[in-house]
Amino acid sequence: MMFSHPIPIMARKYTIIPTAAGPFAGLDLASRAIFGLIWDRWQLSKKTNEEAGHGYTAPVKTSWAELRYGIPTKRRAFSDEEYNKEIEISLLYCVLRQSEIMAETGLCERTVRRCIRDLEAAKIMKIERAGIKGANRYFILHHVELYFNKAYET
Repeated sequence: MMFSHPIPIMARKYTIIPTAAGPFAGLDLASRAIFGLIWDRWQLSKKTNEEAGHGYTAPVKTSWAELRYGIPTKRRAFSDEEYNKEIEISLLYCVLRQSEIMAETGLCERTVRRCIRDLEAAKIMKIERAGIKGANRYFILHHVELYFNKAYET
């Protein structure tokens, strides 16, 4: 099979597609496949950040509840007001264009946009839009990273 575009280095071997369990319950296969591409790119950004000591980090507005668990839940260390209060925290992100996602998956632009909206609505990630022609910034939330780390340990 010949590809009309070069396959990026990060996706030559494999891409992780999460099952419809845990934080991904209720998401369709296309959304989970797109998350797999974003996860690969995010891991590359994380590795660069750890090796070089600098990388893609930016302030993001979120709450402790959303950052830690994806859904508002009460913890004893915080009052309801403190726990759900909007905070600004610096998070690691990756940059990926929708055109790259479309080329990798073979999905149309409208489907890619819908899947990205679904991932944000499911509180899997936060997305910072970079204008009309710019590449979006994708911030993976902490509870998703913990979910993957637990999956790899077993």
